[in-house]
Amino acid sequence: MPMQFNRATQEPYLRLLPPHSNIIITPHRLGQFEHEVTSRVEILNHPQVWPFLAGTPYPYLAEHAEEWVRTDYEEKRAVIEALRLGYNQDSSGCDLSESNLAFFDQCPFTCIRQVLSEDPEGHPLQDNFIGDIALRRYSFYEHLTGSSERTAAQAHNKALPPGDKEIVWGLGCSLPRDMHSWMFFL
Repeated sequence: MPMQFNRATQEPYLRLLPPHSNIIITPHRLGQFEHEVTSRVEILNHPQVWPFLAGTPYPYLAEHAEEWVRTDYEEKRAVIEALRLGYNQDSSGCDLSESNLAFFDQCPFTCIRQVLSEDPEGHPLQDNFIGDIALRRYSFYEHLTGSSERTAAQAHNKALPPGDKEIVWGLGCSLPRDMHSWMFFL
């Protein structure tokens, strides 16, 4: 799934393939902060969701969501800016030629959105935040918290440079309960 760039929002995004091409994954939008916060609180407090979360406080309050969105956005701001700059330098889109490839240690695509309308070129004009997705270096949950095995596995994984094929990744996703069947497609 190639990265695309929305000129209206000045953001990179990923679009799922058909039959789910009405779903895009974007960075956080601080301009839609309240909606993202409200949605996160609702999703993460659902009784069929929160028992399966690791490290997320319960009840999950607006303050938790506000801090998480701001922190996550700030951590990924440099990657978003690099992608934006790369797009703006090449008017036909991002230059992903072999000589111009860059590896980042973070994935800025964290917000799952349902596209409601598009411009004539097919870029989203209006969408709705429906959930979160995170791709991070794996935390090795199969080892006990604080164990030497977990500490060693995390240290080894973290020491690998961005782009290394040996990095172990973890994927997490939170969607409203009525959309859990979509997990297969994300």
